Amino acid sequence: MSKKIKPQQVKAKIAVLETKNKGGECEHFPTFSFRYITKNKRYNFNFFPMSQSSDKIKTQSNVYSRLEEISKESWLKLSQYNKYLGFETLDYSYIRFLAGVDLPKDESIYIIRFDLYNGDKGRILGFKKRGCPILYIIGYDFDFSAYSHGR
Repeated sequence: MSKKIKPQQVKAKIAVLETKNKGGECEHFPTFSFRYITKNKRYNFNFFPMSQSSDKIKTQSNVYSRLEEISKESWLKLSQYNKYLGFETLDYSYIRFLAGVDLPKDESIYIIRFDLYNGDKGRILGFKKRGCPILYIIGYDFDFSAYSHGR
């Protein structure tokens, strides 16, 4: 004698995971691209002649150290610092060299200070695309000529 087994209905439960938005915004941390660096040697590392190779190496090391330092802070936190620890911005129309990409005159250029080989403060200049954490570095200011410093 065989018994018929009734199929049981299985009710699948889908778990909904709740995600909480911490702080309201994603903490984007700086990353860097040299894709659009200027070809103008006054504002890239070709600024240093062969006779100043040790100055070039020291400056490159200082730039690297500064980039590494700021990459550990979110853009939000960096924006809350003063221009000496964080950054300042300036419209591209004030920059005295051409970037390696066409930029609108009102594009915000981020300016980050770093130590030069001689103790002065150089500048890293770059821009960010909206909503993107990448700083596209367009050049460096080794001699205070990239824009008016009010001197």
